[in-house]
Amino acid sequence: MIDYVVDYIEEAIKQGRHKRVVKAVLWTGRGLSTAMGLNHVNDLVLQGIILQAEQDGDRQEAEAALLEYASKFGLKWSMLSRYKTEKMQESARVLVASGLLRSDQQQLLDAHILFRDGNAAAALEALSETTSENYNIRYAAMSLKRSIYHSQQMPAKVAEVMTDFIRTEPDGILISASITAAAAAETAQREDLFVIATSRILDDVIKIRTDRDLFKRYWKDAAIGAASTFDLSSARSIAESAQALLLKAQKVVDEYSELIADLAPCMGAIEQARLDMLVRCGRSSPSRHDGQAVVVIPGAAVRSNIIDYPGFRADIRFCLKQIIATLEQAKIPYTVKSRIKTHGELDFDVPFFSYHTISNSPRGLHFKETDRRGLFSFDTSGYAGWSSFSSTGPADWVEEGISQSDADSFFERDRIAFLTSRLSKYEQVDSDSELPDAFIFVALQILGDAVQSLAYSTPFKMLEEVITVAKRRNLAVVVKRHPSCKSPEIAMFLQQVANDIVLVTGNIHDVIPKAVAVCVINSGVGAEALTYEKPVYVFGRADYMPACFVCKHAGDFAAQFEAGKGRLSPKEFRLFWYAYRRKFACDVTDKGKAARWISDRVYKHLSDNQ
Repeated sequence: MIDYVVDYIEEAIKQGRHKRVVKAVLWTGRGLSTAMGLNHVNDLVLQGIILQAEQDGDRQEAEAALLEYASKFGLKWSMLSRYKTEKMQESARVLVASGLLRSDQQQLLDAHILFRDGNAAAALEALSETTSENYNIRYAAMSLKRSIYHSQQMPAKVAEVMTDFIRTEPDGILISASITAAAAAETAQREDLFVIATSRILDDVIKIRTDRDLFKRYWKDAAIGAASTFDLSSARSIAESAQALLLKAQKVVDEYSELIADLAPCMGAIEQARLDMLVRCGRSSPSRHDGQAVVVIPGAAVRSNIIDYPGFRADIRFCLKQIIATLEQAKIPYTVKSRIKTHGELDFDVPFFSYHTISNSPRGLHFKETDRRGLFSFDTSGYAGWSSFSSTGPADWVEEGISQSDADSFFERDRIAFLTSRLSKYEQVDSDSELPDAFIFVALQILGDAVQSLAYSTPFKMLEEVITVAKRRNLAVVVKRHPSCKSPEIAMFLQQVANDIVLVTGNIHDVIPKAVAVCVINSGVGAEALTYEKPVYVFGRADYMPACFVCKHAGDFAAQFEAGKGRLSPKEFRLFWYAYRRKFACDVTDKGKAARWISDRVYKHLSDNQ
């Protein structure tokens, strides 16, 4: 009965179905005795009571339930962690003031509050004093340090913090943390830390597969760990073993079976990536293979993310398969290298092909999705603002055999298709508020994102400058956060300027058309705004910046701003757009044309680097 109630409440909480939670609470009763071995049920009951109180808008009832429970049973970090968010900040302060928390819990919650209030240095200092015998507290402290350093774009510190934790926690299963640590180490070019992180992935997978109890609990982690080190056969085998134990694994079995089938044309290269990973970890001796080219197999091709648009990972694999197929058809021997992380700087002494990377050498051909679903850029310098395309001018946009009328008609077709689709790279929701009559639209990004290193300004300074100019011109400022942004600094700053902005969460297709101008650091929203033929002001490097007003220094926006006026003439803009969408990037939704486009691009790259 208890197991059933626990499952029932957990599923209800996950689905946000508060009435079901309350029903289950009534079944089990409030404040069940810990002597009955019902701690987990107690936690779930408490969550149900709090969720219902919050839904009813009764914060005091929610806090009272929390404090009552804490005084009787104490609180685990799994319960406290929800109070680190901006939404729960008042309740968090009540908790801290209650005196009911252990010292380690209070220190950690204090650190979260400090970080949320924009004081990262003080948060790190508080964390340096946090010691605990509780594993969950130690893990949460490490995770907060990682978040702080990530927001500050310090991958080396992220890798150091995480690998230190990995080394001092030999007993836990740390596959997810080790994957993140390995990625940060690659970005920071710290191969020593990469070895520690990836070795832990391999060791934990073995530990799980050889211990029945661990397997039942962590088999999904083991499958992800195997796939992240390019051992797809083992990943599927792990899922099949879980299915044999009557665990809910059919969906995972199917996913890995489909992945292996999709990669069948290049499974030889995937196996070479797995062997390269073992070599990098010191688990295998390097084999001599003097290829005339290098193909970097990205971890992004074999894993997924909740924010992916449908078919995104398959698009990455499609590009990779076409590159490999072209090399094999041309009988060009190539060496395979593995890479867990997406963004990073790479170079080899032969022509190479890599996803989501950059280089100071023309030997690399770097491919990556652009602002639009199914559209992938191919460039010898990198992607986004690192690309060579970002430095082009009108002379570079003219293409032999393409007339002005061709460019005009292409733009019109592309514009209509984009506007009618109402699609964006990230999922959009219906507009939630009424927009002002005349406004400048500012689209914010995720702090710590790789392209933020190309910024000429911070989002805070950009927004302050836009607000100042807007007031002078009697214009409003409409702001939208990135759908995945959880930055406490962004949240706090938006609170500070709340009286000067209109904050929206709605569909960009409802916002952009009504704006007199669009301002971004280098967000893909800038390219989307150009499709609407809106003037765009960039405060950082972007691949589409040749068509934008560029604000490198304080005052540049004020000096250049003119409502409704774009940087390029209509004719220039259409030539730019044709080159941007057809020369710089490939539409992989048309598989036949895309295969030929990529093959031609690979041959050209090889020819240019002879």
